[in-house]
Amino acid sequence: MILSKRQKNILDYLVQEDNFITAKELSTKFNVSEKTIYREIKNIKESQSKYMDIIINHIGKGFKINYEEYINKFSSSNNSTYKKHAMSTSERREKILIYLLLSSPEKTSISRLAELYMISASSIAHDLDHIKEILNDTKVKLIKTNQGTFIDGDETKIRELLKNFIINIITNNDYSYDLILLQDYFLYEEIVFTKNILKYIISRDLSLEEPYYINIFIYIIVTIKRIKSGQDLGKINYINRDKTKNPSIKKIANELAKKISSYTKMVLNEYEKENLYYLIYSSRFSENYSIDKFDSSNEEIECVNFINSLIVNMVDECSAKFFDSNELRRNLMPHVRLLIMRLKHHINIHNPLLGEIRSECYFLFNSLTKIIEGSNQFNKYKNISHDEIGYLTLYFQYYYEQHLQSLNVVIVCSTGIGTSHLLKGRVIKSFPKWKIIDIIPFSKINEIQHIENIDLILTTINIDSFDYKVPYVHVSAFINEKDIDSILKITKDIETSSHPSL
Repeated sequence: MILSKRQKNILDYLVQEDNFITAKELSTKFNVSEKTIYREIKNIKESQSKYMDIIINHIGKGFKINYEEYINKFSSSNNSTYKKHAMSTSERREKILIYLLLSSPEKTSISRLAELYMISASSIAHDLDHIKEILNDTKVKLIKTNQGTFIDGDETKIRELLKNFIINIITNNDYSYDLILLQDYFLYEEIVFTKNILKYIISRDLSLEEPYYINIFIYIIVTIKRIKSGQDLGKINYINRDKTKNPSIKKIANELAKKISSYTKMVLNEYEKENLYYLIYSSRFSENYSIDKFDSSNEEIECVNFINSLIVNMVDECSAKFFDSNELRRNLMPHVRLLIMRLKHHINIHNPLLGEIRSECYFLFNSLTKIIEGSNQFNKYKNISHDEIGYLTLYFQYYYEQHLQSLNVVIVCSTGIGTSHLLKGRVIKSFPKWKIIDIIPFSKINEIQHIENIDLILTTINIDSFDYKVPYVHVSAFINEKDIDSILKITKDIETSSHPSL
């Protein structure tokens, strides 16, 4: 498993420091929560066994690199550059892997790779072992023979791996993309040609949104490189020759095929053309171009069934009835329609937010993953990627947060009507979507247990001695900033009893 860009940056930052660094310092440095820092370091340690003992975790002090372990596992020699060795090793291995994928099935030798990357043959041998480990979970294999080393596998899988690794490399911390880095792998003229291809698509009133723009960009430039080396797509799916194809998208895809054929001086087969069509068609466009109509009633039925099954299972899995919403169904419809199309035609998209989604929305992400990978209702969608599940998670996370914004609240005051109305006014001003369903004097506090659908109690009196299952916050009648902070903290955990990980 390759570390995410943020995980690499955290590891690199720790390597540069001699002292313990607290989670708070790291959270400030990388502009994330402390909870995210703890989770990312846990993921670093669990990603590969070699990372397990490198990071020391000391309660009260923070995190620090165990340099003895670090040197043993990452440095080929004890020299003054050992602090940078881990990152350079990671980068070199990524470059070697991409080189092997781009040149597949051409064979190379350890001596050739050692010459290219100016390191010893033994280091290259270690790199290849690491690359083989990375490829273990894929359908692409690193093959070593007496004639040389090469990567073997289905062309579709090779291109998909290339796209994923390259996008990971060119993605900045702010989720922008540094296309200059493509010059490490592609000719300048190939980059310019691909940019012009994207300009042509946009000129057809198809204003691509991120990350679909970069997804198509990298797909096309990888396709060009592979076609130039004589590697075509084999039969990957049924060729759709019927009249259900969108005529505008079909025209653009055919024009792209002509442009690529002219540039590469190679004739694209029907499967290449088919993939170009669905690559464009299954991407999201801005509102100035609508392709929201279903091609057939069967397509619409499949989309509706997918969404209904997902929502029903999420309601059960998360004990969250509020997910059973027609508004959520409507919002999911255009996304799921294109998602199903991508799945049918083996098109995967990169999700630059996946790391953060897994960290910040981990309960919903894990619930969706469990449902899709474990439910018989989704057997035909087993090839859905975590990138796609990440995008689905955002819809449910948004709806979950909207639910938190519209809480049913009961106010408990001493006896003063003026105080209770002042508090109600302050609450409505601070949280305009909340519904105040009742205001109860402290003398009648036991009546709360008879009120249904309470999400939160706000009280000006300490009620610690009362045993209620509903969460509560002790506030002042004026709702100051400290009170608001306390309220926000509780609302983040308000589903704890039903969703212990939310």
